[in-house]
Amino acid sequence: AMYLCRTMTDTPLKSIGIMLGGRDHSTVSHGVDKVTEDIKTNEALNNTIEIIKKRIKNTAHKRNPAVTFKKPE
Repeated sequence: AMYLCRTMTDTPLKSIGIMLGGRDHSTVSHGVDKVTEDIKTNEALNNTIEIIKKRIKNTAHKRNPAVTFKKPE
């Protein structure tokens, strides 16, 4: 969830942490960095994350076609 929030939105780490149970920004940063590294070597994880991203985007656009997401880096 941390990784998806960070990569799909411009939400600051501190805000992501608060939304996900009061985590510290450094915990969020570490989690995002860990997943970023893991998807480079774990094809199954990468595929799963891509499927989740597509589902989030499709659902959001069905509910509100004006919704936009952060561009992939």
